[in-house]
Amino acid sequence: MHYSFQDYPSSEQFPANLNSVSPNILPDDRSTQQSTPAPTQTMAKIFECAILFTLICPSKNKRGQTSWVAIRQPKGLKVKFNTRDVDDWDAFRHLIAEKCAIAYEAMYQLLEDSP
Repeated sequence: MHYSFQDYPSSEQFPANLNSVSPNILPDDRSTQQSTPAPTQTMAKIFECAILFTLICPSKNKRGQTSWVAIRQPKGLKVKFNTRDVDDWDAFRHLIAEKCAIAYEAMYQLLEDSP
């Protein structure tokens, strides 16, 4: 808060103890005005993100028994994006799902449906 010290025109008259300040000290007009923060612009940055995953999927063998198979990302799978365009979790997840669908078509829906 900004104050206007009308009762104390010089530094010699200013009290050492602020608790003894006169109640005639009024808030300055600037303290009652709402200040709006200046809008900030996010700098564009190109971010490269490696995509690593291992999915464990059921698979039936020749005898009809279920076995579990590990599916990994293709070697070197990564995505580059502008951080200004991908600014929240849903946008990031969608971008990753699109990139993974290039290698595994079913991966897109799997990632889109995940929390």
